[in-house]
Amino acid sequence: MERNKLRLIAFAVIAVAQLGVAGWLVSKGVVTAGRRELALDVTLADPVDPMRGRFLALAYGFERLTNDDFPESGGSTALLERGDEVYIVFEREGDRDGFAYASVLKPDADHAFIKATVEYVADDTSSFRVRPSVDRYYIREDLAIAADSLLRDADAARELRVRVSTDRSGDAFIVSFHVNGEPVEAYVERNMKR
Repeated sequence: MERNKLRLIAFAVIAVAQLGVAGWLVSKGVVTAGRRELALDVTLADPVDPMRGRFLALAYGFERLTNDDFPESGGSTALLERGDEVYIVFEREGDRDGFAYASVLKPDADHAFIKATVEYVADDTSSFRVRPSVDRYYIREDLAIAADSLLRDADAARELRVRVSTDRSGDAFIVSFHVNGEPVEAYVERNMKR
């Protein structure tokens, strides 16, 4: 009986240690399970959702598409409907990733891409509006209004960029949001009018 207790305790200690090491590796980004990071330029849309809290609504240059943005379809995307899933493919441009093309087919693993949902299809099916899953950056409640005001200031020239992690299926989440290379929270705290 005593021997079984010792085995059980030893097993529990080893299991906890292994889970701790695995968790640490994932938190440090050592293990990414096939994830890829993209650096995408953004602008702001609307600031607040009363049901989900304060966030910065992000807009991307690739949200409005035409048939020409879907090269594999031969310029015809007549079958696309609201709610359909499409893939936005990127190519590296210096220190950021820029829109390359859109696809109704999932790109191969050599390409960096994210999934987006078709939100609007023009009556003549020649233009579309898509929404990526990375369209909101939740920010601390006490910084949200100041962040929205600061980042919308048209007089200030600034570079807004998010780092997005995406997996092999195109599922993505925002890793960080930077203003001129500085984390957005630090930028807002430093520039808030008191």
